[in-house]
Amino acid sequence: MAVAVLLLSGAGLLITSFVRIVSVEPGFEPDGLITMNIGLKRPGAMEEEPWQGWDLVLAELAAVPGVESVAGTSGLPFQPPSWGPRLRLPGDPPDQWRESIAGYVITPGYLETMGTRLVSGRDLERLDGPTAERVMLVNETFVRTQLGGADALDVVAQDSESGIRIVGVVEDVVQTAATEGPRSAVYLPYTQTDWPGGVEAVVRTDLPAEAIMPELRKAVARFNPIVPPRDLGTLRDRMSSSRTTPRFQAMLIGAFAFVALLLASAGLYGSLAHEVGRRQRELGVRIALGARRSGVLGLVLRRGMTVALGGLGLGFVASFGLTRVLTDYLYGVEPNDPLTLVGVAVVLVLVSVAACLIPARRATNVDPVEVLRAE
Repeated sequence: MAVAVLLLSGAGLLITSFVRIVSVEPGFEPDGLITMNIGLKRPGAMEEEPWQGWDLVLAELAAVPGVESVAGTSGLPFQPPSWGPRLRLPGDPPDQWRESIAGYVITPGYLETMGTRLVSGRDLERLDGPTAERVMLVNETFVRTQLGGADALDVVAQDSESGIRIVGVVEDVVQTAATEGPRSAVYLPYTQTDWPGGVEAVVRTDLPAEAIMPELRKAVARFNPIVPPRDLGTLRDRMSSSRTTPRFQAMLIGAFAFVALLLASAGLYGSLAHEVGRRQRELGVRIALGARRSGVLGLVLRRGMTVALGGLGLGFVASFGLTRVLTDYLYGVEPNDPLTLVGVAVVLVLVSVAACLIPARRATNVDPVEVLRAE
């Protein structure tokens, strides 16, 4: 019973943690989004600027029937940011750079396609071209951690090349994983950044993914017949794959906890049934001498529940120390979360009562006449 308490407590904490992870708002609308990685290097395109390749491939995807909108980015949510710019903000010493910032290159319309909310300011536009003033968007965490919550609009940051004006603030988006929390992030126009990698295309559609993905492959083949798109799939699947580890942990310890619960209840039932059989004559004599059957029922139940509650007590004492080893695997829940422990206690008490009730009811059915005749 004590081991069952330990395993059920751990399973309850991991399941609660997994539920909290799933319930985290990702910062975009994942339903209807299909993503793919497209290489921009292709035959006969040596003179193209990188952003011109973005325009061509996104135009091919936008022409596919059923595509509502399409946009491009250098990195998608739920994967490590592939770029970390070094910035200097007003008031920083000349030799000091702000690091640990996630950088994303995006096309106009990316926020709308993803369903990411613009908190203040304006979105990136087509007018933010190669010769225009350098601009960028920042997320809410950037405003809070890098600017101390001050107004971010029109603040000019400095990188290794020139100044970049902040023109908008967007809501936080899950970057690598929900458990890590958002970090400061900036979004720069694809026409003002020399991004050397391929483009992560994002397509929003109301058609089933399996119906439109073959057409998307054909559209990419028209742009680049040599290299097919990589990682073609839904953004919802990408989110699910990032949660595989916490889901597996919760299921694994949950399975062990279920087996331990079955063994504990079966052991409790078996030992109590054996004791009732051994004390059958005594119980028959008690009933013959006037003991009420409800009293016999309570006698047997108290005996079984004394054992069960003793195991529960030992298990909870041990769980207060041992569940702390799960701290690194938990998100949004403390190792000794009272709601989880109360839930475990309720489940175990109910199972224990059920395991004790069958032998106890059998004890009340003892026929005192048969017992006395045997004596």
